[in-house]
Amino acid sequence: MTVSAPPTKRRISWPAEFYRSAVGKKWVMAVTGILLLGYLLAHLIGNLKMFLPPEAGVPEINLYGEELRKLLFPILPRYLVLWVLRIGLLAAFLLHLHAAWALTLMNKRARPSGYQGPREYLVANYASRTMRYSGVLVLLWLLWHLADLTWGVQPFAPQTWE
Repeated sequence: MTVSAPPTKRRISWPAEFYRSAVGKKWVMAVTGILLLGYLLAHLIGNLKMFLPPEAGVPEINLYGEELRKLLFPILPRYLVLWVLRIGLLAAFLLHLHAAWALTLMNKRARPSGYQGPREYLVANYASRTMRYSGVLVLLWLLWHLADLTWGVQPFAPQTWE
């Protein structure tokens, strides 16, 4: 009769182990939030080119869109950098949502019943207390923006009956 060794636990990588903790999820929320805000700021600045005067009969917003398509074009194939940015942005967005969802579940498991008295906010300011609502508003605006300008669906356009 041979005695076999007990199965060894497979060690997971440091980033995965860090993400399993609440602190890791909060770091992911912070970093992805900064990335998403940075994207929104860059997108806003790029789209403000719409208000610049046209040069040689071509609106600046069209030049901006064309330049986005050929970022680093001689070095890398056309559209490649744009798609890498899009996929990175989508990954940051999904990680941000997952971390928020997982942290909410962790908080509910840690304290299943609510506080007995009114809550006093000693450190949390208005922005941090309403962040989940502003996130939902940005998500709704993003869906409307994509539907209107990317997918060609105008969600709140007036109906014409002919």
